[in-house]
Parts: sequence; structure tokens; C-alpha cells
Amino acid sequence: MTGTEITTTLWIAIEQMEKIPQLGGIRKACANLKRAIENQVSKNVDIMYQTDEEIAHNIFKSKERMIKQIASVNDCDMVLLSDHIDLFFETIEEIRKEKVVYFDKI
Repeated sequence: MTGTEITTTLWIAIEQMEKIPQLGGIRKACANLKRAIENQVSKNVDIMYQTDEEIAHNIFKSKERMIKQIASVNDCDMVLLSDHIDLFFETIEEIRKEKVVYFDKI
């Protein structure tokens, strides 16, 4: 994982955490952390958007959607989700080949 991937993912996660009133004092800590990484994230995000705005937008929307989905999974089902994610990473090369063929046919 690159610094850009970490900071942008953390940024999205913090934004989501700030929206949860039950977190109380943690929300303040999130706001402080968000301010601390804001400059670095802003630079990385600006570069991403300057390079390819559409891809950058799609990446952020996908990450945000996935963070929300993962956060919504109950603890019991998290084990199942984790197994599926493990399988994805174990077979990622095969999945990429299938998707390339799929997108070539569209």
C-alpha cells in the first residue's frame, strides 16, 4: 500500500466516523487527526485529480462505498466477509484476466 492509498483511505474513514454521533469524544480525535493529515492528503488528491479526474473520482467513490459497506457488517458476518476478501487476494490475477476479457467484450 502506498502513502497515497493509506492517506486517502484514512481520510474517507475519518469523514465517515465524524458522522457517527455515538462516537462522542472519538469524533474530536478524528477531527484532530484529519487536520493533521489534511495537507498531505490534499497534495496527493490534487495530483491524482490533475492526472485523471475521472479515475480519481471513481477511486474515491469506490473506496467510500466499500468503507461504508464494511462498516455496516455485523461482527459475526465480518468473518465471512474476511474470508471472501482473502479469496479475492488469493485469486486476483485470475479475476483481473476475467475482467479484462469481460471489458473487452463490452
